[in-house]
Amino acid sequence: MPTGEAIPVTTANPFNALEGALSTEFRLNFRSLLDYNSPALVVLLETHCQTHQSVKDDFNFDGMIEMAATGHSGGIAILWLANALDVHPVATTTQEIHCHVQVAEYYFLTNQSSKKRSKSPIYIKWHPPDYMYYKLNIDGSCCPALCTYGIGGVIRNHKSNWIIGFAGSVKEGTSIQIELLALLKDLQIAIQQRLLPIIIETDAQAIIGMLKSPAMSFINIINDCRSLLRLLDSPSVQVIYREQNCVADKLAKYGATHVQEQCLLFGTPPPFVMSCYEQDHQGYTISLWIIWFS
Repeated sequence: MPTGEAIPVTTANPFNALEGALSTEFRLNFRSLLDYNSPALVVLLETHCQTHQSVKDDFNFDGMIEMAATGHSGGIAILWLANALDVHPVATTTQEIHCHVQVAEYYFLTNQSSKKRSKSPIYIKWHPPDYMYYKLNIDGSCCPALCTYGIGGVIRNHKSNWIIGFAGSVKEGTSIQIELLALLKDLQIAIQQRLLPIIIETDAQAIIGMLKSPAMSFINIINDCRSLLRLLDSPSVQVIYREQNCVADKLAKYGATHVQEQCLLFGTPPPFVMSCYEQDHQGYTISLWIIWFS
């Protein structure tokens, strides 16, 4: 039986109500959840078990319990983090598992409501790299309406000047996989253009951990990225806020919606990124509100 904290991710249905866990949206979200959180156990409550097909084997993940929602909202109901507790498989019946879900959700919600909520502003902007350095910003994007996926990246110098950018389309993948492909492409461009030394920024926290520790998923892409990083003298890979990554985000979205080839290079800023690029160049500051509980 799990001892310690259980963290409910959601009790709302995060995937297509008609397709359930077989939907593309669910599979992308769930793969990203596994990559980012490395959970020890996930309980999946399904509302359409009459057409149930097990998805457990599709994700190479053993710590999943699939069962009927039976009156509960469908979705990824509860998540146990491996670093928070040890999981012993005692709760095996539908009634037992539903009780765990309800107790964990009640504990989580009441624990949060008893805490004092505070918020304060922070001020962020894109920062140019140090003198004689180059900075790589990368991002991935998905266009659900078109079912297309894109990658994008930009390399700038210490004067905030544009060196080169790219946008490209990729086959269907998870958000983490797409971010890794964007990193791989930007590293290849940096090597081809002999742009050294560099630092790298991404708004995808998960890929930083995957590059540093043994990876279960996307091992071929990760190994390729690691090899190129070594060729570039193992540069720093840093996480930033999404709002600091506007230019790369615009390029990735363009790749998902307008680009057919794997990589379209831009020697100068294209019109669709010009507003973000000029704001970064001028040191434009954005305010964000940070909320925490104490």
